[in-house]
Amino acid sequence: MRLHPAVWLCAWSVFALLLQGLDTFWLLLLSVPSMLLTGIYAASESLQMLKRVRWLLMSIAVIFIVATPGVRMPGVLGTAVSVDGFRLAADHILRLVLLLVTLATLLKVLGQSGVLAGLHALLKPIGLRRQRLVSRLMLTLEYASKSPAQPRWQDWLLADPDDMGTTVSLVSAPLRGLDMASISLLLLIVCGVALS
Repeated sequence: MRLHPAVWLCAWSVFALLLQGLDTFWLLLLSVPSMLLTGIYAASESLQMLKRVRWLLMSIAVIFIVATPGVRMPGVLGTAVSVDGFRLAADHILRLVLLLVTLATLLKVLGQSGVLAGLHALLKPIGLRRQRLVSRLMLTLEYASKSPAQPRWQDWLLADPDDMGTTVSLVSAPLRGLDMASISLLLLIVCGVALS
């Protein structure tokens, strides 16, 4: 019996929330199984995602290393670089890398249709507008996955008008009792951690 994609999206969200409170030791300990699972299931997707955010990672490192007050490092850059900045930069970069590689694994395992079906189920309290939201997200993801790496504005003007319309279909199963129980357990975990 497989769990609904909504449960996996909730589990990843809980992982993302709990990850923010972990210190360096636990981040390093958690990174070992996360990287192993990513290497097995979604190595190329994770590397592609990390390549896309390399400038963000570098910016985070520079900002934390240079702008964090604390014990300054001796040497040429000693006036601008702090030991605390290196530690904070490493923590934040490791958190972001863990989030991205686990997200890449989740997207690979669930697939685009699974992610969208999970979102559709989780957005049920919104009502009828969830179909619009999920279909727009589906079209955006489809366009992003099929568009060339460097689109030119001339290509948009010269596009075939008959190729503009895209039909999407959403296959969504209702949440079962086990799915609801799993989501409830995940919410209890978040509440328990928040209250402690």
